[in-house]
Amino acid sequence: MSHATPHNTPPFVLASGRAPAFQPRTQPPVTWWQQYQLGLQGNYGWPCRVTANGLAELDATTDSVLNKLPPLGSTSGWQQLPEPFLHKSVVAGSVQSGKTRSMIGLAAKAFDRGYRVVVVLSGLKNDLREQTAKRFHADLLQFGEPILDSTSNVIAHTHPNGLGIQGSRGDFYALPFDEDAHQRNNLLLDVQRHLQLGDSILLVVKKHYAPLDRVRDVMHHVWLHAGIKPLPLFVIDDECDEASVPGRAAAPTPRNIVGIWTTRPGSTPVAYVGYTATLQANIFQDVSNVLYPQNATVMRSPSNQITSISYPESGHPDDWYTGSDVFYEWLQCLGLPNHFVRDRITQQQEIDGDPGWNWRGSELEQAIVAYFVSGAIRLLVAGTKIGVSPFNAPAHSMLVHTHGGLAEHMTLALIVCRLCNATPVSSAWYQQQGPRGRIDPVAMTSWLANSPADWKFWYDEFHQCFTSLQTLYAQQFSHGRFLHGKRFKTSCETMYFTMYS
Repeated sequence: MSHATPHNTPPFVLASGRAPAFQPRTQPPVTWWQQYQLGLQGNYGWPCRVTANGLAELDATTDSVLNKLPPLGSTSGWQQLPEPFLHKSVVAGSVQSGKTRSMIGLAAKAFDRGYRVVVVLSGLKNDLREQTAKRFHADLLQFGEPILDSTSNVIAHTHPNGLGIQGSRGDFYALPFDEDAHQRNNLLLDVQRHLQLGDSILLVVKKHYAPLDRVRDVMHHVWLHAGIKPLPLFVIDDECDEASVPGRAAAPTPRNIVGIWTTRPGSTPVAYVGYTATLQANIFQDVSNVLYPQNATVMRSPSNQITSISYPESGHPDDWYTGSDVFYEWLQCLGLPNHFVRDRITQQQEIDGDPGWNWRGSELEQAIVAYFVSGAIRLLVAGTKIGVSPFNAPAHSMLVHTHGGLAEHMTLALIVCRLCNATPVSSAWYQQQGPRGRIDPVAMTSWLANSPADWKFWYDEFHQCFTSLQTLYAQQFSHGRFLHGKRFKTSCETMYFTMYS
């Protein structure tokens, strides 16, 4: 499929801080959904990132969500909602089932159906919001922005084709991915002008009082004073149960989110769609919650079979969602040792919320070793290593579940740092260090040198697990052999170690 030719429009240079200036278009070359689909299928400089089954499921799921809304032209349909002219729904999808991809597809189709403004509520932290903004800008808008290091040097771009408009459309307005709504003083003027030009408005904002209040004020003004009618609003709430869980004072409540649209004219349609990873989310527990949904959609995860919660994705087996069937059934149902599950916490410790972590000799220590070993293996499989440009290895992270409070997270972070440093560290020290300074490469190298058996143990574990699964499910594996006997770098930049066969 060929790359559609962009219109001859002024450059949309988000990073310069100047508002873009486009002329309204009556006949765009492609729809927003088509542009997003083209990018996923390997156009605009992207590799193909979706199979036919995956794209069909994405298309069907987003249609299912949108078809539950009355058409924008149906005044009676909107009037008959439990709250007239306000639709609220939730999409539940398992971890790694493609929720972000679904949200982007939903935004594309919302624009195509006539919603002029799409607001994406993403994360309670700046880095999470920026990560989501990068995805929306690069995948939906097909717009490239610079990524800077700590000294403001450009080290990469968010789009494979570089800076600026790389897709077929330029009729949009969005802030730079690293700028939130409350940080742009002239946001109201920008939004109003681009609405008058006929552009689509995409705002990816953090779930925090300041950006939510700014979006509320902007929408209030354009609804009541800009003379732009009709002006329906579409709100996508990533991890929608975050705003309904008691936490830090800076975290918003559902009423702060609802405040975005409470000053709209009475006949203005507003659609709110929340995304969550669990059907036990807080948003489902209280019918008096102002964001309580009118209906819910359950996403299906990629798998090797068709079920009510999965669809076949045999074309890209490495991209399958690793769900409960893999963790609990693939090996255990055949009576083989299950590498994936290691239950070392007693029932009482789980009830008390105290896993009994210590500095050394703990399960946490072993989990960190396993994380580095698995990361090293993944780097070798990808044919790259830390410090080599371009670095295009798959993301590799480790999630540790702790208490919902901030203090408990800080405690765990300090324990991890103490394991990865030669000298004791304090909370004050942690706050002063940047990400690269919190782990001591020399201490990590010493840890490896003094405890080679621990590191070799986890390599053997991965090897044994790989061999078992490859034998039982050969068709699901794209790598013909387990890679070993290589020297390579791990996530700790100056640390090398050798895997033994």
